[in-house]
Parts: sequence; C-alpha cells; structure tokens
Amino acid sequence: MKQQFNGTELFTNPKTLTFHLAELQQNYKEATGDFTLLLASIQAACKFISSKVRKARIANLYWVSSSTSVNSTGDIQKKLDLICNDVFINTVKSSRRVSAILSEEESYPIFIDDAGKDIVSFDPLDRSSNVDANVTI
Repeated sequence: MKQQFNGTELFTNPKTLTFHLAELQQNYKEATGDFTLLLASIQAACKFISSKVRKARIANLYWVSSSTSVNSTGDIQKKLDLICNDVFINTVKSSRRVSAILSEEESYPIFIDDAGKDIVSFDPLDRSSNVDANVTI
C-alpha cells in the first residue's frame, strides 16, 4: 500500500533526491546504482552552480572571460559559463559512470577512457546572459 501524504507531511518529512532514488532502486532487482550515482553527481554540480550564481556579482563573474572565447553555438563565454562548465564536467567525470560528455561550451565531445555506459549532454548555465538581470536562468 502506498503512503498518502497530507499537506503538512510534505513540509515535515522532506526527501532528498538521492534518498528518493535509493528508495526507488530497491523496487528493481536489476538496478546497479549506477544511475543513482550519476544523478547524485549531477545534483552536486547543480548545487555548486546555484551557489556560484547567487554570489556571481560579489565574485565578479558576470563579465566576459579574459580569453574572450565563443562557445559551440556562437555565444560569447562569460567567466561564470566557464566555471560552471568545468564544475559540471568534473563532477560528472568523477562519477565514473559516463563514456562521453557533450557540453554547449565545448566544441567537441569529451570521451572518457574508463568508460561507463551513459552519455551526458548539458548546457551548464542556460541563459547566462540573464544572470546580471536577475531573471530566470
């Protein structure tokens, strides 16, 4: 029988994404935990990026990078774009569950030798031009 939540229980009994995935994983005997680990690494990257976005003005991260490069779609890369891209790549790589990473900020796919079976594709900071205007990114 599934547990029903009343309105207040959602606030008094929170679940993290990792806990929720681990709980669901128990329902599938063929589950290895690889996907849960990959999502946990993506979650860590998102939390770090969220922190950097909140502190971007103080840390002077809004401005165009000193190398003034352009990403694969022709957008001018800002410091924050490059930091978020590196964070995302490094955390996903560290999960050791992916064979390739595709990023809007990179011209070519990043292939990983100790390959997992998944491919991750992302834009680490979509709409980064909106960061300094305090609108949705």
